[in-house]
Amino acid sequence: VTLIGEIYDALMNRALARREPFYFYSVNNALGRAYVEDHPEVSVTVTSSPHNVEVTLNTDLKLSPAELVLTDLDYPGWSNTDNEANGNPLFRRQQVTLNQSENPTTIKWTYNPWTVRVGAIISVAGFLVLLLVAISPLYHRRLNSKIVETLN
Repeated sequence: VTLIGEIYDALMNRALARREPFYFYSVNNALGRAYVEDHPEVSVTVTSSPHNVEVTLNTDLKLSPAELVLTDLDYPGWSNTDNEANGNPLFRRQQVTLNQSENPTTIKWTYNPWTVRVGAIISVAGFLVLLLVAISPLYHRRLNSKIVETLN
């Protein structure tokens, strides 16, 4: 670990009730956001957006099984293209076969939690109930006026 520098931010230090500066460090020899375990020679490129992470592997190896590790937390709701995720509870892992003839190899993870779909269904149902409650008095007034006209 190497100290990059320190900074005293008057606004943030006051908001967080800090009396010492913020320290910034760099971790030496870090593996990165994604890597292939036991194969440091494999080139790994990560492209991400809020709901998608795509990892592209380039290699000169002939044919070799390996394990791709994406050091993002394995939060529920993430699924990948192969759905053969390894049972590691901390990071997302995927068994891959490195093959020079299939260069590049791409693995894609997508975030699609079931809770969002349930929330959308509940929101639509709530909106329909609210709409029904709002329209109900208008319908009853109209119905009552027709009944009064019929009686007269």
